[in-house]
Amino acid sequence: MPIITANIAASTALRYTNINTELQNKYLGQLSSGSRVQKSSDDAASLAIGSKLKSDAASLSQASINASNATGLLNTADGGLAQIGDILQRLKVLTTQAQSGTNDTTSLLNINKEFQDLLSEINSIATSTRYNGVSLLDGNGVTNGSAYNATFLLGTNSSDTIITNVANIGTSGTNGLSAVSGLSVTSVSLAATASSAIDSAISTLSGARAQVGADLARVNYRQQVVNVAQENASAGASTLLDADVASVESQYTNVQVLTETGIAALQKANAIPQELLNLLKS
Repeated sequence: MPIITANIAASTALRYTNINTELQNKYLGQLSSGSRVQKSSDDAASLAIGSKLKSDAASLSQASINASNATGLLNTADGGLAQIGDILQRLKVLTTQAQSGTNDTTSLLNINKEFQDLLSEINSIATSTRYNGVSLLDGNGVTNGSAYNATFLLGTNSSDTIITNVANIGTSGTNGLSAVSGLSVTSVSLAATASSAIDSAISTLSGARAQVGADLARVNYRQQVVNVAQENASAGASTLLDADVASVESQYTNVQVLTETGIAALQKANAIPQELLNLLKS
């Protein structure tokens, strides 16, 4: 029934136009920000879970960097240990050379010169093997008494740690190779004593390198786990929070058409009372 006291058609057209306009604004916000959830009322559950996953992803990304730092530290230590190992091998050769019956006093003194220089170099390498300014091998770094320990957080919880262990192997004080300090090869008997001490030092060094190698393997495996976890956390957060651009664009186009249609319908609805008045004039 046509009436002029209430324009129901116009009210209905305006209501739907407002709804579609609000949806347009929502979809434009998603397209411009790339985020599906722009406020908590959009999807409270996804926002809560997605925010936690984003936090985990950020922490895991740093944990991977921590693992790389641990790898760098251990590789630095292993490089120093390897050079000391080469020196010990040479010292072993010199002790053997000194136990030759063809050596005279001068020959033994000459052999001992190289022997003493190499002994000094062991401590020099131990002292100069540093990572980020911290000594790793000579006992001057942060230690537990016999080794340099460093703790690395490789996960999202405070318990996800790995403690690396690098033995103090310098020749000074009570460090691992202190037994070779003061050795000499100026006589056959001294060379024999030195040979036995060098054998022990080589064994000690091998154990130190084995520990470093084990720690390196452990860190590398953990880093792979961290990297996979970081990828999955990022993917999960993206699924919950990021906008599907193709889908949002399609939805935006649909509500844009509806908004334009609603505006046209509103214009026509507003014209109905005027057309009824024209009936009275006729």
